[in-house]
Amino acid sequence: NPDVGIVSETAIPGDYPGMKEKDSSIKLGDGPVLTITDASGRGLIASPAIIKWLEETAKEKNIPYQMDVSSGGTTDATAIHLTRAGIPCGVLSVPTRYMHSGVEVIDINDLKKGAELMAHALENAGRYFNV
Repeated sequence: NPDVGIVSETAIPGDYPGMKEKDSSIKLGDGPVLTITDASGRGLIASPAIIKWLEETAKEKNIPYQMDVSSGGTTDATAIHLTRAGIPCGVLSVPTRYMHSGVEVIDINDLKKGAELMAHALENAGRYFNV
């Protein structure tokens, strides 16, 4: 019976040839991504408590982050947040170019900052949830 869930994922940035910024404001090098909703609202709608937890942790630790409202696919977070009576869930992603190819590209600092944010968030989870 999980109290909360966080899915580690990738996010499509809009800062490369063939993408329009209106389709994704995410950029490589601007930090990890917190997903508000994905699949145009047909997938995950992140728990406000999760967003507050991750956003406050990032601000507290001076970790840059980006917010995403995605019209594309969804993640395992959708199944988690629909399980039982609903498990608060969110997604912490690393911006990734050329996703699902043999030449995926990330900014290593986005990955490091994402891992740092995840670690700090887990350390202070008790301030936000009964864990």
